[in-house]
Amino acid sequence: MNKIKKYIIIGIMVTPLIGLEIVWTEDTPISPLDYVSSYLSATNARTIACSDGGRIHVVWHEPQSPYPQDFAIWYRYSDDKGNNWSTTTCISPYSPGMDNYTNTDPTIAVFGQQGVYVIWDGFNSSYTYGWATHLISYDNGQNWEYHGMWVYWGIEPPSGFNSLCSDGNNYLVFYDQQWIPQFGEYRLLGAASVNSGQNWNAPAYWHGYYNDEKPDNMPCTACDSIDRGYLVWEAIDSLNHQIIMFGLTYWGEFPLVPYPGSGSRGAPFIESDLNGNLYVVWSDSRDGNYEIYFKKSPDGGNNWSPDKRLTNANGVSTAPQLAIGREGQIFVVWSDKRDGNFEIYFKYSEDYGETWSEDIRLTDNPASSTKPHITISPDKNSIYIVWNDKRNGDIEEVYFKRGDIATGLKEEKVEKDKIKILMDNFSFLKWNENKIVDITGRITKDKPQKGIYFIIHPHNRIKVIKIEGIK
Repeated sequence: MNKIKKYIIIGIMVTPLIGLEIVWTEDTPISPLDYVSSYLSATNARTIACSDGGRIHVVWHEPQSPYPQDFAIWYRYSDDKGNNWSTTTCISPYSPGMDNYTNTDPTIAVFGQQGVYVIWDGFNSSYTYGWATHLISYDNGQNWEYHGMWVYWGIEPPSGFNSLCSDGNNYLVFYDQQWIPQFGEYRLLGAASVNSGQNWNAPAYWHGYYNDEKPDNMPCTACDSIDRGYLVWEAIDSLNHQIIMFGLTYWGEFPLVPYPGSGSRGAPFIESDLNGNLYVVWSDSRDGNYEIYFKKSPDGGNNWSPDKRLTNANGVSTAPQLAIGREGQIFVVWSDKRDGNFEIYFKYSEDYGETWSEDIRLTDNPASSTKPHITISPDKNSIYIVWNDKRNGDIEEVYFKRGDIATGLKEEKVEKDKIKILMDNFSFLKWNENKIVDITGRITKDKPQKGIYFIIHPHNRIKVIKIEGIK
């Protein structure tokens, strides 16, 4: 009889079956830890983006000393997946004390190899006019060019609810919620560029006609590779019910989430895979408590799946965002109060939103963690998240976290005593409740021979192992 010494096992997590293996870094503050707060924009906007070369870009606004009523836009980047960060840089025009020249609520998009575009809202102290300022960088955020502003005249300031998106190449779509004097209300004003922001088709797109008497709120944009833009936003129907609307830049709008008979809904976020598949998440209280919901369209918004509830918790679940990974992968992040204070939660799907993982808590501190924003690396192997956090007192700071998705084959040597447990007890590394199943799904009762097997962990994980033979 041959004496068994060890096996060489090659293992890989099987993503379509039970779950991904995502390794998360520690929470890292990336805004200055000083006496002023640093604010991310609302989650209808994008405040974090990743260029093709892997550089991560983050923008936020914070008050300027000694003029706390004046806000400026700040920017930072990382070239090594968030391990180290550049110097914090103020990128907004700022004139201290000059009529409370205030700049807030930036939104960011990237295009090409090194293009970065940032737009933010601002207003003067008397609210007689507001603006959306455009800033562009052609060298990955090293240098910035002022690219003009759209000036809005009215008796109300800009809302700060704006959204910018890019197809990653040359197409940009921007929407802003602005006070329109001729209508006497806030409406959604949008524009598009087909040459990476060099020119815009003027503020040309209007949305918000569904109910002329009520404001439309929280626009969020997405676009695809054929220069088509999409939009979702909060609205109120003629019976004063809160609903979610959907529109396209070139025609029309309709209720995406009509009133379901109870509750309110809001904070919608939309993302596109650039090929006509659209995914939307929002917060909804139709079940008595605010939960996260999801729906999708396979054809650019012509048809939509039913509403799917993603959370079921005692506390409020709100402010969701999503990012699209490899084929079938969707990652959702939101702020959740089930633990007594707001914490950042995460979940994912590997089959285009048909089934979902359990809720995964990403933060754990006694203060509030809110307004999560998410993006993904160009190779789809790393998830990047920023959020506002008060763990250092009553000051809002911007925090960052990275999740690395396990990919590729991993060689693992298993020692003699562990092999015995593997064979005799059908367990792996002393997980006694595991089962070993061959590629056909049959439970293996004999000594495993050369071939491919599944190791099923009792806590809902699966690993594929390939036994090459006996050494």
